[in-house]
Amino acid sequence: MGFLPLIKGLPVRLTDHIDRNLGLYKQTKCTIHGWTLNINEASAKDDIERVLDLQPDMIYLKFENAKWRVHADLEQGVYPMKVTGKVWNISEGTKIKAKRLGFQIVPDFGQTAHSVQGASLAAVIVDCLAVDLCSKTTEMLAAYIGLSRVRRKEALLIAEPFSPALFCHGQPPGPEILMKVLRREITADDAKKDICCFMFQYICLSHSASNTDVKTTELLDSCSCVVTSLLCMCSFASAAAFALSINYLTESRSWTSS
Repeated sequence: MGFLPLIKGLPVRLTDHIDRNLGLYKQTKCTIHGWTLNINEASAKDDIERVLDLQPDMIYLKFENAKWRVHADLEQGVYPMKVTGKVWNISEGTKIKAKRLGFQIVPDFGQTAHSVQGASLAAVIVDCLAVDLCSKTTEMLAAYIGLSRVRRKEALLIAEPFSPALFCHGQPPGPEILMKVLRREITADDAKKDICCFMFQYICLSHSASNTDVKTTELLDSCSCVVTSLLCMCSFASAAAFALSINYLTESRSWTSS
């Protein structure tokens, strides 16, 4: 078990879907309301802190503005979380599995750009990475997401100066090429050629920036899976939508190039 601070009022968020009927999905925010210790807990008490020897039996989470009550003895919006086990493969080759017991929450003092997509926050501190960074499109998109989570500029603090080239990458290729296809500026077959060409150039530049010697055949192999490469350039949803749309337009009998 890793260290999880138990402080009443501590902001936390869920790391998995807990109860869909109550709307307790992954990334839902809440606070620690209380806990029930294990009956065999014998750790020494201190005026400042106490390091437990055993996991608590229960952690009670408070969800603001919740209208539900799970038990008559609990307040409205308070959810009792028990210890949960999670199993994963340590090695795909040996199929050896490991199991860990814990609570599906983490302190909520920072999040990745991916996890706050679509959210509106009261205030944020955004790290757009170092000023001398040779940035990529993925970092540009992550910075844009972070900077656009607030409605007022007074609620935004940029952690450090960032590269002037960070926002000079142009439009993400997947959505841009898809819109050209939908506007019938290019055909679906042309779109596939364009995205393969773009990904080849992108991988060449990436390897060049990292000073890595790579053979042309290896670069071509890197471009063989367009959908996987697209995940580096835009969100998973955008990449999936692009791939499915292009395939649909290619296979559709009703599609005619303008």
